[in-house]
Amino acid sequence: MLDIQPSLLAFEIVTFLLLVAILNQILYKPMLSFIEERNSNLKADAGLADAQESEREALITEANKLLADAKAEAAKIRHEAITVAKTEAETKINAVKESAKTEVANFSSELTAQKAELKVAILSNSEGYKQSLAKALKI
Repeated sequence: MLDIQPSLLAFEIVTFLLLVAILNQILYKPMLSFIEERNSNLKADAGLADAQESEREALITEANKLLADAKAEAAKIRHEAITVAKTEAETKINAVKESAKTEVANFSSELTAQKAELKVAILSNSEGYKQSLAKALKI
């Protein structure tokens, strides 16, 4: 059957344990320390990324606030400019209306004066008109 030699078995166990100890010293411990260092660096980078994300969000919030303030200021300036323009336009319109009223009143008074002059002229020449009409009807 199986032929197991205790000295050879002991030698294999010692060799195996010695190999595990050497590999542990040379390979596994440096690899584990590298992995731990890498994980700590990743955690630090993740923390830095989170800090930068919160800073970015704060900057975006501030930029949006500044933009909203600028829009409000622009709306205020536009409203003031429109108000001033409307006031100036109304002033000009009122001035033109007053000028037109004055011109209409002057024209009306001139027309009344011309009407009176025409009436006087017609009445002063009424005898001549009567004679001309009488001559025209007799023909």
